[in-house]
Amino acid sequence: TVEPGIYFSPHQLAPIRSSPYIDHPLLSTYESVGGIRLEDVVLITEEGCENLTGCVKGLEEVERLASGAWGAGAD
Repeated sequence: TVEPGIYFSPHQLAPIRSSPYIDHPLLSTYESVGGIRLEDVVLITEEGCENLTGCVKGLEEVERLASGAWGAGAD
């Protein structure tokens, strides 16, 4: 599997709360989520690789799915 992710841990964020290199407004937008990980199952062969995961990942697709618009006559 390939599992990129990001997690927002309060105790690990504490040392950088005053850093000028952090986009603090952007961080506050996502911090309450806690984190996210995308998991792909990838088949590796001698000829190359194939992603076997069939879920949506694009921003617009995920927003439609999260809003309930997916499958409500939209597709």
